[in-house]
Amino acid sequence: MGADAKLLCYRLLFFLRPPIEIAEEIVAHWAREWREFGLYGDVVPAHKLHLTVAHIADFAVFPAKEILKALQAGERFALSASPIEVMLERIFAMGIDENRPTALGGWRGVVGVNAVKRGLRPILRNVGLESRELKSATHMTLQYQNRLTIDHRIDPIKWRSCDLFLVNSLVGLGKHEVLGQWSFKGPDQLSLGL
Repeated sequence: MGADAKLLCYRLLFFLRPPIEIAEEIVAHWAREWREFGLYGDVVPAHKLHLTVAHIADFAVFPAKEILKALQAGERFALSASPIEVMLERIFAMGIDENRPTALGGWRGVVGVNAVKRGLRPILRNVGLESRELKSATHMTLQYQNRLTIDHRIDPIKWRSCDLFLVNSLVGLGKHEVLGQWSFKGPDQLSLGL
């Protein structure tokens, strides 16, 4: 971020993240493969790669009360949530304007992620929060400054997701503050065979 960067808002989110070794492999791979797809620019750093499962809201001032409620929701959700299999098998450009972020996504491999989204909504409502409807397909943003239209199958990227993260995204500063992390404590589900 440049010296003139300023905080635009606090964005309260729930994430799933790949294990750091998988995230580092993703970044290293796409840093090498970028030009094959006609893409330029930097890949998102490994520690920022994530799948958003709930966007609570954007706030002009630090949302202390909402954070306390979200912490309760995260803890409640993790008590019954089971680890899920994630598989990303597609690279694509999102959006329709000039700024089309490049992302990884999937079809079969995001079923568990979508189940987390659905399961978290009623728990958020029970603590007095709503999750904004996520209009985009389940995805992991790799780069924000793409102007190309791409949509290709890729060799699958797989991992087992066992943790939920509550994050305060400092919009305008490019920073994510982890406010809470919970391991899923529910019974192991059958693998999707991914």
